[in-house]
Amino acid sequence: MIDILKNAIWAVSLSGNPTRAFNPRIAGLRDSADCKQCLFAMQNQLLKINCALEFDTMNTRVAIQLGTHIRYGADKKDQKDLNYEISAITTREDNHMTDITCEVSDKTLHVTETTTSRLYIISTFYLHFFVQYKSYDNLNYKNSM
Repeated sequence: MIDILKNAIWAVSLSGNPTRAFNPRIAGLRDSADCKQCLFAMQNQLLKINCALEFDTMNTRVAIQLGTHIRYGADKKDQKDLNYEISAITTREDNHMTDITCEVSDKTLHVTETTTSRLYIISTFYLHFFVQYKSYDNLNYKNSM
């Protein structure tokens, strides 16, 4: 019990009682030149968003929101797992740089925590150009002029 308390991260709930923090984080974030800590996805593909927690309870509820209008309740794959995910959104070009929010709440503990990142949509045109550019680069083509 003491070891658990030493390693736990604590927060204060709305009622003023100390509770362990969920510390939600959106998994799979990467950096690019124009987007730091973004979730990258292909246009017109099914998007899987994973929200990882440090702990949960039987009353923990996780919702993942894309922009301001699309909100889904996330489910766990396994009861012992602390990863909640959704895979119900097909990405569109207008989703580019939209906020993704993972909200964790527990009514018993009176705690709500959120984390937000951005969705970076890679269009099929950009991917096609990128693949062709890389394939020419790998040939070590040199212009004789």
